[in-house]
Amino acid sequence: MSILVFGDAIVGVAWALRYKNITMNLKSDLKNQIFNEYDTNIEIQ
Repeated sequence: MSILVFGDAIVGVAWALRYKNITMNLKSDLKNQIFNEYDTNIEIQ
């Protein structure tokens, strides 16, 4: 049982670090995606 708790803690830490990385880059990634999809509209840029 302690092995399961230890494994769960490791997975939790890994997801916490991954979530932090995703949220740090989310705004710039979404902005770039919008500019790439709608690059013909001059008003957005």
